[in-house]
Parts: sequence; C-alpha cells; structure tokens
Amino acid sequence: MNPNNWLKVRVQNVKGVNRMGLGSKVRIYKEGQLGEAEGLIGSNEVCVSNGYASGQTAVVHFGLGENSTVDVEVILPHNKGKIVRKGINANQLVTIN
Repeated sequence: MNPNNWLKVRVQNVKGVNRMGLGSKVRIYKEGQLGEAEGLIGSNEVCVSNGYASGQTAVVHFGLGENSTVDVEVILPHNKGKIVRKGINANQLVTIN
C-alpha cells in the first residue's frame, strides 16, 4: 500500500469563468507556505485534452507525498482574479466555486 497522499481539484461554476474552469491554473502549497516558491508542491492547468483525439475530465490531480494538509491557489483565466483555500485535507476531490 502506498502511504503517499493526493488531492484532486475541480474548478466549477465560478462567476465570470467558463463552467468547467478551463484555463484556470491550480497551485498546491505546503500548509502555511502559500505563495512561497519553496513551499510549492505542484502546479497544473485545467484542460480537457492533451493531444489528438484525447479527452479527460476537467479535474487536476496532485501527488502530495507525506503532506496531509495543503493550501490551494487557483488563478482564474482572463484576469478574473484568484481563489485561495487554506488548510485543505489530502485524499479527496475538492470543488472550488
């Protein structure tokens, strides 16, 4: 059994942004280190395809290693701002709206 933690993030129904949050950039930080480069665990962009004739859900997955609680920053597309959630528990799907 793998002892590492994970987090899935879905951006959905944010006012002024497309329904699935496409183009949103999601950054995961160690708890208490939001915005600090050394605290960055991972970064990904919400999209639904990665190549020819491919498709996927509009959910981004992050491996967190031993981190059981993290801070999440979502940069919305088209300069619509950002959303921050602190103290998110690992091993779940989080919907940001």
